Amino acid sequence: TGAPATPSIGSKKKQLSAKSKTAVRSIRQILDGVNTIQLNLEFLFRSNRADMSILNKVKDSLEARNSIYHTAVTLSNAFMHAGTTHDKFFRENLEWLGKAVNWSKFTATAALGVIHRGNLTQGQKLLAPYLPKDVPSGVPNSGSVYSQGGSLYAFGLIYANHEGWAVDLIRDHFKKATEEVVQHGGALGLGVAGMATGDDGI
Repeated sequence: TGAPATPSIGSKKKQLSAKSKTAVRSIRQILDGVNTIQLNLEFLFRSNRADMSILNKVKDSLEARNSIYHTAVTLSNAFMHAGTTHDKFFRENLEWLGKAVNWSKFTATAALGVIHRGNLTQGQKLLAPYLPKDVPSGVPNSGSVYSQGGSLYAFGLIYANHEGWAVDLIRDHFKKATEEVVQHGGALGLGVAGMATGDDGI
């Protein structure tokens, strides 16, 4: 039998180059905070012990059309499930959620940002139905301006301290917005997404 073939210098360089690229990518993700955010998200999801029965009892005992009560339950849900991605309460109570009006609707949409804080891979997909749509001038926008404003705030909360393209997306919607409520949500979203960046452009 012949001696085993030794890898050529070229193939060694390719292997080293591939390993180097992988190492650099891993280091960049660590420094960028992506790995930390992902681990934190997984930890909060697994450690979530919020008692849904309390939330449901409070919801059922209050008048849903009263915006103060509606907002209180919405915020309670958001804080109970902050960063866990556990939005089951909203999904199971869509009819109740639909009774939100004006700023209650804004708060309910923004609450998704609190619940999904750090969900970098799914954030845009999650908020896509609520984000302002580009429509030709003269054509009315079908979505609620309160949901649209709340979605921009939620977007900022999800991508908080992670700047990048999220800031650009929110800024783009903010510049196009003509409704004060949407501008309000955009300003809040920009502030949170661009937090501590020192970006004078924002």
